[in-house]
Amino acid sequence: MNGQANTDLHAFLFHSNHLEMNIKICASVLSIMISVSNLLIADEELTLFSSSLHEGNQSYTGSLGRVLEIKEKIKVMEIGAFESNPNGPFSIKVAIYDNNTKDLVSGSKIFSINRENSKWRKQFRFIKIEPLSLSPGSYMLVAQGYNNDQQNGNTGLGGSGPGVNGGDCISVGASAFGAESISYPNSPDGNVYHAANIVFVKETESSSDSFKEKTGSSIIRRRN
Repeated sequence: MNGQANTDLHAFLFHSNHLEMNIKICASVLSIMISVSNLLIADEELTLFSSSLHEGNQSYTGSLGRVLEIKEKIKVMEIGAFESNPNGPFSIKVAIYDNNTKDLVSGSKIFSINRENSKWRKQFRFIKIEPLSLSPGSYMLVAQGYNNDQQNGNTGLGGSGPGVNGGDCISVGASAFGAESISYPNSPDGNVYHAANIVFVKETESSSDSFKEKTGSSIIRRRN
């Protein structure tokens, strides 16, 4: 009788331990599934500007900027520049400046975009960069290098401005123009340019870095 009771007790404990282990495994799988679900939402790539302008209308060789008001922390994944002539030479510099200090943002640099290092997508040429984190604040997105062979767009000379898709992270402000070499543009302008562009993701606690640490992989979805 005691032997049978011990056997039943061992069997009960064995099944209980396995049940507890299965519950823990299910909880872990559910947690990963939730992380993936959050990631698909949080790490959706957005292209800030879109353009229906197929030909430029200005040969401005100096800096052309647009104010970006960032409301939630983002990561810039790609830097782009408007292309108006697919058959002409293309060599445009793009940079992001802090609106308060008028310096390049920390950890950034001046990016050079040409035909060899970029890919064309919907009127812009883009290059991938090391993800650049931008905290909430005011910035100036600048392009420089347009000319007779590769013109920028300017609403003051006709046509509409670029479409804006900043999600809940970015709103855009005034334009400004400046010096012949790329630098912070100090002259405000009521017109809007087809010039620099970015691709970005909203940076959250469930972003790809966090997911990558847990699973060894990441998922990013683009929405133009």
